Amino acid sequence: YEEDLKQQLADLTARIDESGKWKTGELSAETYKKAVADQDQARIQINEFLFKDAQEAIDHGQSSIEEAIAMAREIGLAVRNREAESNLLATEEKGTYIYLPEQYQAIQGLISDATSQVDSGEFDQAEATLDKAEKQTIELDANMRKLAEQRLAEVDAAVREAADAGAEKHAVDALADARTVLAEGQSQAAKGVWKEALAAAGKALPKAVEAARQAYRAQTESLTPTAQKEIQNARDAGAAQYAAAVLNKALDALDQSQKAFQSSDFKTALAKVTEAQD
Repeated sequence: YEEDLKQQLADLTARIDESGKWKTGELSAETYKKAVADQDQARIQINEFLFKDAQEAIDHGQSSIEEAIAMAREIGLAVRNREAESNLLATEEKGTYIYLPEQYQAIQGLISDATSQVDSGEFDQAEATLDKAEKQTIELDANMRKLAEQRLAEVDAAVREAADAGAEKHAVDALADARTVLAEGQSQAAKGVWKEALAAAGKALPKAVEAARQAYRAQTESLTPTAQKEIQNARDAGAAQYAAAVLNKALDALDQSQKAFQSSDFKTALAKVTEAQD
C-alpha cells in the first residue's frame, strides 16, 4: 500500500509540474497552491505512516490540480481567442476582407469554433483550432502579396498588349493613364502595401484594356478599305476563276472581321481583316 501511495504521489507531482505549461500558478493560483499543499502534506504523512490521511491528501490534490488546469486553460484560451480575433481584424487594414473574403471568413469560422470548444471544455480541440486560425492569419499577408503580384502582372501584360496593338499611336492618353496607375501600383507593392497595390491594379486594368480596344479599332478601320480594295483587284484579275479558294477565304475573313467589328470585338476584327488582306 505504501508503494502504491508513493506512486500516486509521484503522479500528482508530475501532473503539478506539467500544469506549469498552462500557467496554473499564475492563472489559477489559489487552487494550484491547494494542490501543492496537498502534495507536501501527503509526502509528510507517508513518511509518518499515516497512509489513510495521505490517500485523502493525494485525492484532494489530484482534484485540485485538475481544477486548476481547467481554470487556467479556459482563461488562457479565452485570451488567445481574443488575440486571434484582434490579429484577424488588424489584417482588414491590408484589404484582406475585401480581396480574400473566403479565407478571411474561414478564419472567423475557426475562431468561432474555438470559442464553442472552450465553452464546452474541449481544450485540446480548442488549442488545435486556434493553432490553425493563427497559422492561416499569418498566411493572409503572403496570400495578399501573391494576389497583388498576380494582378499587377495581368495589368502589365495588358499594357504591353495595348502597346503592341498600336496604342502609342491610336490611344495615347488611355495608354499613358494605364502606365501611370500601373506604376503607382508597383510602387505600393514594393513597399508591401498590398491593399493600395491591388486598388491600383483594379484601376489600371480597364484603362489598359480600353487603350488596346481603341488601338485595335483604329487599325481595323485603317486596314479594312485597303483589304476591300485588294480583294476587288483580285476579282478584277480573274481570281474567281484561277484562285477561287484563296479569294473565298479572303472574303470569308473580311466578312468575319466586319461582324466582329459590329459586335465591338475589335481584336478579332483586326486579326480577320489582316488575314483577309494577306
